[in-house]
Parts: sequence; structure tokens; C-alpha cells
Amino acid sequence: MIANAKSGSGFKGAVGYAAGKADAEFICSNIGGKDSAHDARLMAAIADTGNCAKPVLHVSLSLAPGEKLRNDQWEKVALRYEELMGLTENHQHVVVKHNDAKNEHIHIILNKVDAVNSKTFSTFKLYQKQTKAMRTIEKEFGLSSPTSFNHQQRQSPSTQGKFADLRKGIDSAINKSNCNYGNFKIELAEKGIKVIENKSPTTGRVSGISYQEIGESKFHKGSAIGKDYSVNGLQARGLLINAPTPVSHPPTLGQHKSYPHPTVPTNFSWAGEIVHGHHGRGEMTIEDMRQMRKAKERARASRMPI
Repeated sequence: MIANAKSGSGFKGAVGYAAGKADAEFICSNIGGKDSAHDARLMAAIADTGNCAKPVLHVSLSLAPGEKLRNDQWEKVALRYEELMGLTENHQHVVVKHNDAKNEHIHIILNKVDAVNSKTFSTFKLYQKQTKAMRTIEKEFGLSSPTSFNHQQRQSPSTQGKFADLRKGIDSAINKSNCNYGNFKIELAEKGIKVIENKSPTTGRVSGISYQEIGESKFHKGSAIGKDYSVNGLQARGLLINAPTPVSHPPTLGQHKSYPHPTVPTNFSWAGEIVHGHHGRGEMTIEDMRQMRKAKERARASRMPI
């Protein structure tokens, strides 16, 4: 299953597009309007209570070619998607199914503005959240992941034969990677394929990718092999190339901070044991040192005036 989402400013156009198709089938809504136009007006009214320039979140969820879901199943998928993304029942939505493509899919028109507290749903790291949500939904509903789709159908005839073996190796590596980019590169290395990245020196983000077969001096850009083998294409297939890394924060007030333990001098010994190397005094025990300190204190006390 593939998810695509984009933000917009107008509910009339988004809802009108989803509901206006000749083959459109209504799945569900939590608005209660008389028709799609009424739903759009009610969504716009809620959006006006918040502070969001683009309150529309237009999501499409697509199945693999040949897969089908009943409308009641689609409703469960849509609601599960919203739950996994952190959207609550306070966010208005309209869900419509389209049958005009080879991939069965639905459109979810969502209001980012909460109908109760007027807070705006954050789309920060939306892609990473969606990718995780899709993998969860695929497992729960027994659906195919993008890595199992037949991507060679979308390649041009001029490149199908030229890069057939290279694409086959990359496809196999994706299937075995469990969507992990590090695993993907390891799988390719085992197949004799080196990954060359175009990476930002400041952010570390990968913006381009090329492949080089061991023993060959020439490397091939992912986009030249096919759009499914570029960075965007691989990410659309579920590979987490620019996944966020955990950030280490300093401990806040009240949190425990650990410090290294002080080292113990090498000549330290417990009471009764020998301590070596005390400025020529020979071997002394801890008890000897205590007695010497007490003697000095008694001597000082005897010299004090009465």
C-alpha cells in the first residue's frame, strides 16, 4: 500500500474532486453534512477557528495492482490510518473511493484544525509517520507492501534490457532489507553492487543515489536506471533512506546525570594492610597513620594557652 499526502487551502476543491468523480463511492464521514458541498462548508467553518494557512490534508491510499477491499474494509483502513498518524475523531474527514485507475484507492480529505480546541495537526515528519503507518496497516489487513509491486512495468522499453540485472539486484535488496537503508546497502554489497550517495555535508540527507557494479569503472544514476531506483522512488517503495535519528539531549532539572567514578590511588590499602612509598618512612599501615595523626593533635593541644 502506498500513501500520498499534500496540504491545501480550499476544502471546496478537495472535497469536490474526491466526490465529483463519476465512479466515486462514498465510504465514510464524521461531518454530517447534507452533501459534499455542505461538508466542505462545515470544514471551512471549523478551519476558520484556527490559525492555519493550509488546513486541508488530502491523502490518497492505494493498493497494489489486483488487490481489492470491500467498502467496510476501506473504512477501517482509513480510520486506522488516522489513528496511527495521531489524528483524532475531532478532525473532520470525508473518505471516498475511486475506481478510475488500475490501483484501487481512496481519498481522505482531512481538516488539520481540531474541531474542539482549534489546534492544528502538525505535518512535521509526515513522510516517516506515513511509511510506518503503511507497514502496520499492511500487516494488519494482509496487504502487499510497495517492495513487492512489479516496478519493472513502469520502466521504459529502452532501459528494461540494459539495466535488467542491476534492477533485479536492487529489487531483491529492497525486499530483504525490511525497509532499512543500512540493510539495503549490505544486501547490495553482497551482490557486488556499490551504492554511491550524493549527501549534504551539513544535514547528512541523501538527495541522490548511484550504483556501481564491482569491477566496472562506470556508475549509473538511479534516475537513469528508472524512476523507481532514484531516492524518491526508493522512498516511495518504503525504503527509509532519510529516516530521523535519535537526538541526545542534556539532562533537565531533576534528572540524574552520571559522572565517572574517581580513581583509587595505586598505593591505597585498607586498615591493617601495607601502604608503600610515603616519603621515605618505610612501610606503614593505615592504623599507624591514624595513631600518628592523634599524637600530633595531642601535641598541639598541650601547647595551647590556658
